[in-house]
Amino acid sequence: MTVTGSSTGRGKVIRYRVAVSCGWHCAFHLLWDKTVVSRQEMQAIAIDAGHLVGLGDGRSIGYGRFEILQFDIED
Repeated sequence: MTVTGSSTGRGKVIRYRVAVSCGWHCAFHLLWDKTVVSRQEMQAIAIDAGHLVGLGDGRSIGYGRFEILQFDIED
């Protein structure tokens, strides 16, 4: 994990970025209302987020991008 800090007035702003190496992976579960966002839309959102935007701090400089390897839907 890398920590960056910068002075802004009286306090400091601390940002945490998880540093991972090639081959790292994780699993997580999403819960959403399928009457508002369809299953196909949610899958497309997750895939596009990984390719185009990413997650967390540093997205504007290319950090946080990911690849969906498997997207399973359970009822």
